[in-house]
Amino acid sequence: MKIYEIRSKSISELISIGKEMRLELAKLTIKKNAGMREAGDKISSIKKTIARIETVISEKKRGS
Repeated sequence: MKIYEIRSKSISELISIGKEMRLELAKLTIKKNAGMREAGDKISSIKKTIARIETVISEKKRGS
């Protein structure tokens, strides 16, 4: 998810997307530990997206 897509969403939407991403991250971590290599590639991009979402949420809270 690109930063301009994240910035266009409301805080409540971002919180729900963040929860979904964390759930997906947990599933991928389990797959990685089971030995699936392709799961490892997606983990870093999901972590970065979660960080972007958290950053935008804090910016919006500070700005309002």
